[in-house]
Parts: sequence; C-alpha cells; structure tokens
Amino acid sequence: MTCLYDTFYVLIWGTAVLAIPTSIGLMIWLVLTIVPHEDDHTVRIVLLSLAVLLLLAWTIGLRRHGIRVLIRAGAFPGWCMGDRYPHDELEFRQAVIDTKQRYNRNPAVVGGGWGFFLKRRGPPAPRIFTHNFKGLLAGESNRFHAGTTIHAVNKHLLKSGKTLPSHPTMDFISLGSWVSCANHGNDGDSQTTNAIESVTILDMNTNATKRTGYFEARRLFDSDFEGKFCVLDVSFNDVDNRVVQKRGILVNDAQSAADWLAPGAALRLLFLGAARGYGIGLRWEKPYGHDTHPDPHCCSRVCQFVQVDVFSVFCGWHEKMEKYAGKTSLYEANHWTPSIYPIMNIGLIFTGILNFEIFFLLTQPLDGNTLFKLTSTVIKMHKRLGGRSEIRYASPGANTIVHWDISLRKQHFPAAFKLLYETLGVSQVAVHPGKCDVQDTAPCTRVPVSALYRLGV
Repeated sequence: MTCLYDTFYVLIWGTAVLAIPTSIGLMIWLVLTIVPHEDDHTVRIVLLSLAVLLLLAWTIGLRRHGIRVLIRAGAFPGWCMGDRYPHDELEFRQAVIDTKQRYNRNPAVVGGGWGFFLKRRGPPAPRIFTHNFKGLLAGESNRFHAGTTIHAVNKHLLKSGKTLPSHPTMDFISLGSWVSCANHGNDGDSQTTNAIESVTILDMNTNATKRTGYFEARRLFDSDFEGKFCVLDVSFNDVDNRVVQKRGILVNDAQSAADWLAPGAALRLLFLGAARGYGIGLRWEKPYGHDTHPDPHCCSRVCQFVQVDVFSVFCGWHEKMEKYAGKTSLYEANHWTPSIYPIMNIGLIFTGILNFEIFFLLTQPLDGNTLFKLTSTVIKMHKRLGGRSEIRYASPGANTIVHWDISLRKQHFPAAFKLLYETLGVSQVAVHPGKCDVQDTAPCTRVPVSALYRLGV
C-alpha cells in the first residue's frame, strides 16, 4: 500500500512541477509561431494556446486547499466514490446517516490529510472531508468546527491579542485531527493552561453527542476500534500573546542538557541527527537579555528550520548559538516551522524515511545526566542508521511524558524501542496514532496514549 501511495503522490505532484517549465517552453514556441511567416500556422497556434491554458489550469488547480487535502488522503480526484463535503453540523450529521444507510458502515473522516501522508496510505471510500466544515459556531466566541485549521483559530485569537499556549507544530492540520490523533505541541513548564478546553464528540453509531475534556476524548478515541467517533467542534483556553525570547543550547554534556531542562521555558524542543555529535536545544522563555533581534524576519523561519532540523541529517552546519536569541511573540514561537510544500514531500518520499513518534513515561524527573545519556545514545543510533529525532519535554518533574519524534527507514524502527528499553529501562510505550504505523514495539509493551496520560501529568 505504501508503494502505491508513494507512486500516486509523486505522479500527481510531479506533473504539477513539470507543468511550469513545460508551459514556459510552449509559450516561447507560441510566440515564435505567431511571428509572421509565409505559411498559415493557425491550427498550431490554437493547439499550443489550449495546451498552455490546460497546463496552467492543472498546476493552479492543484494548489487549492481542498485539492491538496484529497491528494494527501490519496483520494484525488474522488469522483463517484460517495464522498461528502459538509459545511455545517446539519450537513455533517446527514452525511453520516446517508453513508451508513447506503454502505452499511461508518464513513472515514478526513481533516487536512496530513496523517494519511505520514502513514503513506489513504482511507477507504466513502469519506467525509471536513475542510469546508470550518469557522466559529453560531453564537459562540471561542468554539470552532472540527475542520477549522489551527492556523485559522490563531488568526482569530490574534485580533484580540490572544493566542494558544501551545499547539501542534503543523498548524494547517484540522482541529478534529489535533484531538483524534493525539497531536501535541512543544510545551514547557511555564505553561499552566491546557490549550483545549472541551471537545464535542459524535458517536456515529448512535448519532449521540458528548461534550468532554481533552483527556476523556483521548480515552474514547484510544478505545475506538470501530471508527465510530469523530470530533464536531473544539473550544480553547487562550492566553495573552506575550513576548518571549529564544535561547539556543548545544547539548553536548550533562550540564548543557540540564540547561535545556531548566525551569521557566514556555516551549522547548531538542534536535538530534546523524550529521552532528551533539544536539541543538531551543527554548522560548521570558526575555532575558537586551537583544533587539526580531523573530521572524526575512527567511529566518526557513533558515532556522533547515539548520536545526534538515542539517541534523546531513551537512551539520548551523550558526552560533548566540544568534539564536531573537525576541518574538508566543504565537510566532509556536508557529516556528515554515510552510511545507509538495515538492519537499516528494523529496522526503524518495529518501525512504518515514516519521513515527514514541510517547514514554519516566518515573523519576528527567535530569541532565539522564537526558545526556539518552541523547548520546540516540545520536549513535542515527550515525549508524541515518535519520533524525526531536525530543519534546514539558515539565521537569516526575511522571512527565517524553515525546520522541523519529524519522528513520521503516526497517530500522525496532532500534528505537530497543534503545529506550536498554538505555532508560522503559518498559511501556505509546505510539503516535496520527503518524506512521508501528506494529512491533518489542521489547517494550505498547499501551494506549490515554494510559500514559492517566499516569502522567
């Protein structure tokens, strides 16, 4: 299935990429043909003009948000498949009822389609696509339909000087995906507010709804083996869009690891990869210096992403950590990654590297010694197998969940679980349900994400 999906994705976007230089070449040919000649070239001019228009329509059309969702879900063009595209809750509920009556099963619900790209497989038809099911609920000031993107929510909050305390790095995923797939942000210990206030969940088997908190919603989705639950809407706890300052840390010993873990971080994340013998840790915290360097500025988001993440796989180059000291807003700090374009995804597919994520719990606080032991071992693994990792850790206390985001070739996935078991004695893990599937977690026992949330803080 992965090979079929990859072929489909590359062929669709490959034609969109090739359409641009082809259009330019045809336009040059058209101009040269129009230049007066003795012969009549009317037919050629008409054909060239039609070809240029068709190629432009193709490449422009593929860049529409809805079309991109269908491509990521492996569903393009989606004709005659029974798919529905509701705009409000009434249409959504009716789409569920109609699908069940016609096909005798629940529809697959698709938000932004990013999870299907990471899994490299699309959902079976019929599907309900939620990218039109967006915006504020009528009469509500802070509750949004499930198809709304995180980006749209934040833009709404910014109008009143507010933002989300933390959210998943990819802010063009849908709110429904955020909840149902256990997506998460970078977090830190100075954040005391959980971003999600409540979630309305529809049981597609009974047509009943339930409004609950995030952790109860997580339990429901973890126990949903029939695909009967889906998110209808989400409300949020917002915070002031305050100023924070970035701090870059080379994590190359126990003390620097402890510096990254130090209390007072609004957000923190740590990058490791095959091209470096150390990690690069980023923290956003209360302004600590007189640096007036603003973030973001021209190309800074792309440059930061390439240096800390992409170059951790090869090259290894990065600016000095003193350069990682810009002041920015909490909104921009959460929104630290650049836009991801299809041509970048095509490149990722050709590498054969897949992305999965492990959640695990430590019974003791993660200190500098333990973290440095982990990072050193992870770097050795990447130097041997390639790829890269991110570590996210919110509060330096007991029973805090560690999120380890990993990119490797699939045949090397078992090495990560063996590393955790042998290095930190981790015996239970959860796997991010919205990323690449992992069947074998031995020697660790796999548990639902909600089981760790119940034990953790």
